[in-house]
Amino acid sequence: MKVVSETQNQLILKQNRYSNIFLGIVLFLAGIGVFLIAHQTAPKILSLVFLIIGILIIIFTKFITINIDKTQNSFSLIAAGLLGKKKTNIALDQIKEVSLEEYVSTQYNIAGQNANMGSPMAQTNIVYDLVFYLKDGQGIPIQIKSGGNTFINGLPIGGFGSLLGRNKNVELGNKIATFIGIPFIDRRPPGVIDMLSGITQVNNNQKPFNEIPQS
Repeated sequence: MKVVSETQNQLILKQNRYSNIFLGIVLFLAGIGVFLIAHQTAPKILSLVFLIIGILIIIFTKFITINIDKTQNSFSLIAAGLLGKKKTNIALDQIKEVSLEEYVSTQYNIAGQNANMGSPMAQTNIVYDLVFYLKDGQGIPIQIKSGGNTFINGLPIGGFGSLLGRNKNVELGNKIATFIGIPFIDRRPPGVIDMLSGITQVNNNQKPFNEIPQS
């Protein structure tokens, strides 16, 4: 999600998911291609799976637009896709906080299932939601980022882009919250970079054991 327009009283953000559309088209075309050239049942079934997944991705992909207007006390959320457009309007003063929340799921490969086969490897999929919480307790989540990291024994060996990109999500949440004039809360668990930064800070704050404070 990116800021496309910003004035003193209006902030407009958009999320164009062209990559999802591209992936859907690729799967759709791959499904058609495999179906046409395949002569056995198994490849034809697989091609139909690709084709169906591609169609579903294209159909359910939505382009998000957020329009925050202070002069009209309006928060407008528009989700547009092939199935139509849905618009949500909320009074700006009904939003009590903006929260960045992280959801993590991990899948282990064969090596991770048997410790005797070597160091366990895991593919961790991360999804970030920007959630606007209203005063009545309702939350309006917007998925703004997804990515993956590969870990061996807890150490990342791939997918550094999504780890380093976390700061951009924090900056975005802070910018929106500051513009509206409400708190921003980062509810994500600390990542590897955060933990290393914390360790460095603790070590820097430690004094030598033989240093005696002056009275």
